[in-house]
Amino acid sequence: MNNRIFYMFMVFCAAFIVTYICLKDSAIAQWDVRGFMNTQRDLIFGKVRNDTSQACNREYQNGVCNMTCFEIFWLKYEQQRERKFSEKPHKSVNNESDSNVAFQNRSCDTTIPFTKRKKENISCESHPVCNVASINSACNTYISSKGPQGRAGNIMFEIAALIGVAKRRGFTPQSRYNHYIFKWFEMPRIYVNVPAVNEKNVGEVKYGTYQKEVESLDCGQNWTLGGYRCSWKYFNNAKDEVRKVFTLKAEFTDKANAFLQNLSSTGAVNVCVHVRRGDMAKDANIKLGYVPSDATYLNRSMEYFRNMFRKKTVHFVVISNGMEWCQNNTSGPDVFYSPFKEAVLDFALMVCCDHVIITIGTFGWWGAWLSGGITVYDSSWPTQYTFVGKGLNRSDYYPKHWIGL
Repeated sequence: MNNRIFYMFMVFCAAFIVTYICLKDSAIAQWDVRGFMNTQRDLIFGKVRNDTSQACNREYQNGVCNMTCFEIFWLKYEQQRERKFSEKPHKSVNNESDSNVAFQNRSCDTTIPFTKRKKENISCESHPVCNVASINSACNTYISSKGPQGRAGNIMFEIAALIGVAKRRGFTPQSRYNHYIFKWFEMPRIYVNVPAVNEKNVGEVKYGTYQKEVESLDCGQNWTLGGYRCSWKYFNNAKDEVRKVFTLKAEFTDKANAFLQNLSSTGAVNVCVHVRRGDMAKDANIKLGYVPSDATYLNRSMEYFRNMFRKKTVHFVVISNGMEWCQNNTSGPDVFYSPFKEAVLDFALMVCCDHVIITIGTFGWWGAWLSGGITVYDSSWPTQYTFVGKGLNRSDYYPKHWIGL
């Protein structure tokens, strides 16, 4: 009897050792014995370990997942873009996108329609997104934007910060609001009108000042990102992703480029001049620190580019919500005014120009950042000792290589 018990014990130990060796390359081998036994027990009884505390991000850190939740999200987006720009609509077998492949679905190929799987020979082994989603079965931590706050430029800062923090901490980004500017860009599908469970809110301390705390958010917790987040530092780690997210649709850039081609000679340098007035010229906003730039700044900035490109033809293209004031305060044979009435087309002009002069406001900030050329900004903004002046950190708001005049 004792020999039989000893024999069974030895067999059990041998089985345990063999199983451990087989799994040593996974995070299971890194867990303690209790964790290993709990996992085996859950598998035996068919339980699905899918709570937030066991999310993909932590599994990624422990070596189980080969990608973070953000990387899975971005892979799907890249494949959607590739399919959109490379395939003709009439050749598409099925227009359902990879968003049908749920992150939590362990047999994700079953969520793709059978006709599509059969025609394109899709399986969890052959389909990259499907395979990744299968491996990362507990990828369910999210970071959401609290918005909407403000208009186009402010919303873009909120989305960019969302992308940057999501990449840094490995979250899946999502927006609770279907912003109107989503129609401007080749945006990923981040609109989800369903709150994540057990969310915590991280509010903004100061407008225009980077909040370093976002770099250490618990990656096993769902979060809501509040505030305007007007700082390039939130997404400095995700510049390429943000540029792709804010790729303007061709229907807008085509019109902007057509206008520029009509006024430009070969080799001409196009400089967009964004002049924010309108609501910013009101006393209430001026008291807050939003003082509109004057004609002296605009003429000095244009002269800066004339001197820089003195051997070339320079064209200044003015966009503004106070065009009458601009026409009375800026003039010359090299100054042109936007003919467009839609904000998105003025925005497209900024993006399509070689360089940008900005005044105040985040609309101009984003046009300049996406343009990628030389940017000149009004160094007198914001007014000191005002609400905005006390909160905004210039080095957090303006990129280092931009030029203040």
